[in-house]
Amino acid sequence: VVCYPASPDDDTRPITTLPTVVSLQRSGDRWAVTGTRADVIQVDAPKSGDVLRSPVSVTGRAHVFEGTVTVRVLTDKNRTEIGRGFVTGGGDALRPFAGQITFAQPNGGNGWILFQEESAANGDVVLTTAVPVTFAGAAQPSATVQS
Repeated sequence: VVCYPASPDDDTRPITTLPTVVSLQRSGDRWAVTGTRADVIQVDAPKSGDVLRSPVSVTGRAHVFEGTVTVRVLTDKNRTEIGRGFVTGGGDALRPFAGQITFAQPNGGNGWILFQEESAANGDVVLTTAVPVTFAGAAQPSATVQS
């Protein structure tokens, strides 16, 4: 596949790197997104399929505007945002980030951790690395047996 810039100013040179790569999986006649990856937002943790409890520890490397990576926690059901925070990587080069993001713990189910660069001009999402995760069920209260 060859991609060309959307700008009419220079449509003769193909784009050599893609801002965000979307991974898909086919099931019958339907396709499902299994993740996205931006080369400038590299996530080490959590990993795809990890089972999470709040807060979630996030680590990786980023090279984004002013180093700011917005981290959003979403449920699969209705894509409801249940947590948000940010970590700081590099603004001048690919640099490490680490942090903890607190979220409202759902009672199990699947979801996503989105690592995003937002536009300083208008807040639009510019790049995303998305990691599919599973949420641990709510903690059960411990029972005390007295004799």
